[in-house]
Amino acid sequence: MGYSDWAFSTIPYAIDQMGYRISRKGSDFLVEYSYDNIIFHSIRIFHLHGIENKNIYIGLYGCSPDNSSFQCEFCNVWMKDSQWLT
Repeated sequence: MGYSDWAFSTIPYAIDQMGYRISRKGSDFLVEYSYDNIIFHSIRIFHLHGIENKNIYIGLYGCSPDNSSFQCEFCNVWMKDSQWLT
């Protein structure tokens, strides 16, 4: 279909708290992270086929690539206008 997921950043292992932001432009999405919820850094760009001008439903999950001792808590989740500037 001509699109691929582009992950281009790693997050240091020692980080235990951070913020995420997902922005949308049509069928394209930008995922960013922040340590202070002020300055955000791009971490992933992806495209979803066939959703142009359609509502979508999303959910959150956390997982560990290495072991089962990973614990995750999501808090302060909200929706607002896209922050994707370019």
